[in-house]
Amino acid sequence: MMKLNSYLLFLAAICMSTVLTAQTKEDLKKQKSDLEKEINYTTELLNKTKSNKTKSLTQLKLLESQIKTKQKLLNALNTEIKGINKDIKKTEVSIIQTEQEIIAEEQNLKNLKQEYAKMIYAAFKQKGKRNDLMFIVSASDFNQAYKRMLYLKQYSVFRKNQAIKIAESQKELIKKKEKLAQQKDRLIEESATKTILVESEKKELESVNSTKNEKQTLVNDLSKSEKLFKKQIQDKQNKAKALDDKIRKIIEEEIAKVRGDKEKYWK
Repeated sequence: MMKLNSYLLFLAAICMSTVLTAQTKEDLKKQKSDLEKEINYTTELLNKTKSNKTKSLTQLKLLESQIKTKQKLLNALNTEIKGINKDIKKTEVSIIQTEQEIIAEEQNLKNLKQEYAKMIYAAFKQKGKRNDLMFIVSASDFNQAYKRMLYLKQYSVFRKNQAIKIAESQKELIKKKEKLAQQKDRLIEESATKTILVESEKKELESVNSTKNEKQTLVNDLSKSEKLFKKQIQDKQNKAKALDDKIRKIIEEEIAKVRGDKEKYWK
């Protein structure tokens, strides 16, 4: 009878121990299952983050390429504007020089007329006459009169040709000045157009730079999230491994306990 009671107590102890161990083991398994779900969810987040980061990096490279292209265009436009402005200054200098040449030619023509008038005046100062006919008639003989007539004719032709050349030179200079003025206006207009284009490109460049900075910030945030998710996954995997070790240890202890109890009973 006492042996039967001992056996029953032994069975009861084993059952209670088994129940408690089973509860602990199930709790650990549930914790492991929950961890596995969390790992899977975090892995999904990590994969999405990696995908978004890859897309963002591709977009970032495109934006950087756009920035380089626009910067090159701006540099080229600024170089062109500098060249145009230099041409404008050169044209302004040419206009000033041409104006000075026109004034000089006008003065030459004026001097030419004054010299001719002075010559006639000097020839007839004593007689108070100032015309070519009296200059010829006042000669002492026919030969001198002929020479005077020939001289006046040649001088008149010479001065007339000079006057024509000066007048033609004036016309050419005036035309040149007009062309230079038109050229200057065209250059100023071209410079203004390119300046407007530069301002437009600058605004676009600022916009692209702003988008690039936003995208870079996003990439940085995604990199941080990626790093965080990897750490979380690693931590959860370590916890899951620790739970596996605990569960395996409990099972090993259960097996060892059952074997030990059996040996005691049969003794």
